Amino acid sequence: MISKDFYLNSKLMVRPQFGERYQDVVIKNTICKEHPIHMHDCVEIIYVLRGTIECKISFEQYVLQEGEFLAINAFDLHRIKAIAEGTAISCIHIGQEIFPPSEGFIVWWIDVLKSNKEKFIQQAENLRMLIKQYTQFAPKSAIRNCIERILQLFRMEFMLERFQIAGDHIVLKNSEVDLERIGAIYMYLYRRCNEKLTLEKMANEFAMSKYYLSHFIKKVVGNGFQKSLHMIRCERAEVALLHGNETIEEIRMQFALSSNQSFNEGFKSLFGMIPSAYRRAHKKDTVIHQEFLEEPISDIGAVMSGISQIDDTDKIVELHLKEGAGKMIIVESIGGNEVMTQHDLMGKNKITIELQNEESILVIKKQEML
Repeated sequence: MISKDFYLNSKLMVRPQFGERYQDVVIKNTICKEHPIHMHDCVEIIYVLRGTIECKISFEQYVLQEGEFLAINAFDLHRIKAIAEGTAISCIHIGQEIFPPSEGFIVWWIDVLKSNKEKFIQQAENLRMLIKQYTQFAPKSAIRNCIERILQLFRMEFMLERFQIAGDHIVLKNSEVDLERIGAIYMYLYRRCNEKLTLEKMANEFAMSKYYLSHFIKKVVGNGFQKSLHMIRCERAEVALLHGNETIEEIRMQFALSSNQSFNEGFKSLFGMIPSAYRRAHKKDTVIHQEFLEEPISDIGAVMSGISQIDDTDKIVELHLKEGAGKMIIVESIGGNEVMTQHDLMGKNKITIELQNEESILVIKKQEML
């Protein structure tokens, strides 16, 4: 199994400072020129406030324009480069306490995200609201509510197990049981890709016949077992190539790749060059050798003025209670999803709530003191 220390002790790791403002989220709004190759130990969502960026995630590259976003999973190497002058981005880091790496992978394919237009627009709106609340030092409960809506939408629509990895990333029509099984298989392969895995060993682990497992993997991944495992091994080997001084042979053995030839061919099919050439070409592009080229945004409101704004004047509710003691449970119904928050009144007889949607419904229940 790949130890977490393999990633956490890497010189490519950049850890956000949670807790300075909120425990669950850290947001950096910057005028971005370039972020060198690096990774985080948590999910990062890149939202383009203005301009255009090129985002490299492992062996894939995407172009994001104003109002678009992309999720980057924990421990995924990535680089961001502005294409347009004055490009402004928001880097949203969500803590492991509410979205641990063990929960799975959010899809990073921008074409897949945008193909579900309604949900993409809804999520972009959620992200804009979170950025606004964060910069205005909104109450922790409002921040947590907004994060939960964002994560809930990712979980329902954009988790990796809902799509075929190879080819055009078609949506898989599977039962919830199958989706859980697919997610578990992906996690198993990524965590144990440095072991000498066999189809028989995995079949025993998942209580399936090896023939059924082989067919199942081919169906949901789009590639067979060996090709899928080889792809994951080459992808994970990128970290070792860029952060350390191990020889190519040592890295090959570390990831249980059968031969130098198979390592070279597999890696080149993904990254466009053999491992040694990739190391020479990109090691200087990492956070080990370069700094983040960015400037903090002093007035986020001015930057966001060109993006569709939300009128909050009708979303503030002030409640007056006859007796202030006790607690309240607030359930917000937003777009068919329910988010629950608990408020401790602490002897107060008034509470102000900022709603997150014009069509929100509040059901308030006061807890009597014993």
